[in-house]
Amino acid sequence: MGVLRAKVNGQWVDVGVGTGVPVYTSTAARTAGNPTPVRGDGSYLASGNETEGLEFWDGAAWRKPWNMPWGRQALQTGQGQLTTTGGTELVLMTSPAFTGPGGRWYKITCDFTAYHTVASDVIRFTTRRGTTIAGTASKIGPGFQQDIANMMRPFTLVSYDAPAAGSLQWSVCVARMSGTGTFTFVSAGSYDNAIAVEDIGPVTAAVPS
Repeated sequence: MGVLRAKVNGQWVDVGVGTGVPVYTSTAARTAGNPTPVRGDGSYLASGNETEGLEFWDGAAWRKPWNMPWGRQALQTGQGQLTTTGGTELVLMTSPAFTGPGGRWYKITCDFTAYHTVASDVIRFTTRRGTTIAGTASKIGPGFQQDIANMMRPFTLVSYDAPAAGSLQWSVCVARMSGTGTFTFVSAGSYDNAIAVEDIGPVTAAVPS
């Protein structure tokens, strides 16, 4: 049997390959098994769902290995139909809030279908985290001409953000910057929509939450 080194309850120990770090079937079982973890302690959470995997104590919380992407953190679907009024910014979709550490990159993707009534209008899309703008994009042109049969347009807006630790939530907004038309976010029949937030990896060295 091979031998590897692992940090268990704050101590480096030799363990046989196949033994590895302690395995727990739930976070409650892990708390009972290691009630006072120290930074660097490892465990395998055998939860049988999307949370399963290797985790380490970062000084304040159990987290996946720092130098890897952590995947989807939030998803919202099924927003109802919306239409802009004048030039006022309209919130199209908002992701569910979650608590995250600092020092991580997040990718915010919003998919939807929409149409606009006046081709020459200038429309601005903005991804916001509170009052912080994570990304913007503007669109002008005939792609916004209203033609229900042929001119419904799919949109995919992608932004990146690296916020400080805390409660994290993003919204995708639209505003008419110039012109006279309206912008309609479509949610009817087979027109689906979604906003997803993915952790794509670290910005910095690990920062305890």
